Amino acid sequence: MSIENNDDVCEACGVFVELGSVIHEDDNVLSLPIAAPDQAQARALADQYINQAKTKYPDCEVTEETEGLEAGVVLQVNFRFSCTAERLIFEMALR
Repeated sequence: MSIENNDDVCEACGVFVELGSVIHEDDNVLSLPIAAPDQAQARALADQYINQAKTKYPDCEVTEETEGLEAGVVLQVNFRFSCTAERLIFEMALR
């Protein structure tokens, strides 16, 4: 009788990954930094992402923080989804 190992190992670099340690069930927050030359452009892009999230996941909670820089602004948008699966699906759709 042999023991079968179901862990994933990348053959190219030999990296070992156990999926349970990468994706946690409480990992439901996506932080999205939006850098732009000015507040208006950052706001326009953030609104697009927020509308996408709210349309597909109405229970999604959104918080924002703005940081001014010499060369523009960074708008940090945080999306809190109901579960990890929603966050993953939304994040993958952005790519």
